[in-house]
Amino acid sequence: MISDGRGPVVTMQQVLDQVERANNAWAQAGIRVVMIDAPIIEEAPTGADGLNILSDGWLDISPALDDVAVIEALGAAATPAVAEVIYTGPITGALGYARVPANMGGDLPQNHGENTYLFVASNSPTSRRSLAHEIGHALTNQPDLFFTPSIIFPAAPPIGTPQSTLLDMSPLTRRRVMHATQEAARTDRAAGCLTCVGNRLLSP
Repeated sequence: MISDGRGPVVTMQQVLDQVERANNAWAQAGIRVVMIDAPIIEEAPTGADGLNILSDGWLDISPALDDVAVIEALGAAATPAVAEVIYTGPITGALGYARVPANMGGDLPQNHGENTYLFVASNSPTSRRSLAHEIGHALTNQPDLFFTPSIIFPAAPPIGTPQSTLLDMSPLTRRRVMHATQEAARTDRAAGCLTCVGNRLLSP
């Protein structure tokens, strides 16, 4: 959990609500989301420009700048067996963002390649299940467009539907997980195969 200099960007209740929704979303696949430790509150790191990454009010991900600074600040704390979830300020163009092995790119040190980093924006309402969606990327190691058609992951609205109307209780949120998505999420990805479907996060 990132602090913007005035305190944490989200409350503990927001964290717990997102975890609860994530568990609701992935229960059908027999997958449970567990917080291993209590959230750690840390000051936002300094970016490549020498400024606090939230000094402009946003976590910039296009181009990848601020997310890289956060991942580098975590250093050796991350491991392939645990998804690091970072609650941050608003994210440019998104409510969440996933840096999974298939999406590491060349802007991060090679030793981060097997790890999973999920960013959730402070302005992401619980009704949007942002953490649940990003966990979908973590479990499958695939982008949104890999799954067609989709039900809950990803939950893309029909063209022309205002994002603000897609509340958690709406049928448009596609609350069930398709079998193909479920199987991909439960696949054990081989170490070293960074673009393969699956993950190294599920405990027996």
